[in-house]
Amino acid sequence: MPFGDETKRQMGLLSTRNATLPTILDEMNRAPENFTALRSAAFPGGHYLHPTQSPAIAAETAALLAG
Repeated sequence: MPFGDETKRQMGLLSTRNATLPTILDEMNRAPENFTALRSAAFPGGHYLHPTQSPAIAAETAALLAG
């Protein structure tokens, strides 16, 4: 369903407001420091479950959303 002009305008206002929340701006200001701190960090290979467990993840998500 297409959105009307007023709805599009309101969505733009909300997007701008959400993108400029103090916590988001703080995180952006800390990005260089955080990237430097994590330069040598690595996730364990087993961290990425979605390629091998996608059917189980999908089933559990569907069950959660169904209530």
